Amino acid sequence: MDPIAIITIICAPLAAFGAYIGIRQIVQWRRDVKNNSELQDRVESLTKKIDGIAVYLDGLPETPNKQRRSLFSAGLGAMDEYKYEEAIRHFRECLVSATEQSEKVALLNLIGICFYSVSRINEA
Repeated sequence: MDPIAIITIICAPLAAFGAYIGIRQIVQWRRDVKNNSELQDRVESLTKKIDGIAVYLDGLPETPNKQRRSLFSAGLGAMDEYKYEEAIRHFRECLVSATEQSEKVALLNLIGICFYSVSRINEA
């Protein structure tokens, strides 16, 4: 068998696999950018609704942990709909899985804002 044919047979599947991986990464990147943009819009909306109280997020919107990102997003959504008790529950669940101290501070800040919003100042 011709050496060029052997090389072609070996390289074709590798090239196809490489293309698949590249396309998959691009799709994931676009999905992440869209999710981060939506979260940023929610944060801006919430800041306006809560009388300009600073919302500290650290790296929470970009966290690679899907469960934590989902809980965080659900908490922001609940805050946006004035469902502060539900938001507190989501943020507390997210707090359990947070590994970075700065993420914990950001989540505790959001929980405090929720307590403040329902006039439970002592718990904030």
